[in-house]
Amino acid sequence: MIRKRRFVGPLDSVELPLVEEVCTHLEQIMPEGATLVSPLAIGGHVDHRWRVRQQKRLGKLLWYYADYPYVERRRG
Repeated sequence: MIRKRRFVGPLDSVELPLVEEVCTHLEQIMPEGATLVSPLAIGGHVDHRWRVRQQKRLGKLLWYYADYPYVERRRG
């Protein structure tokens, strides 16, 4: 069965083990003291939610940027 990939919405629990796999790889290649920057995920895009989840899991200093154009829509 082929699963249809969605771009907006919550993370799919079937894919959650990939968060751990990516984090393990990042821990191996990131220089000590590195800072990661993530989108706020206010647009609800799955790839942005993945990035935020990975950054929190890594326990690094959290720096975020507002997703464009969603930040413009939220101002009004």
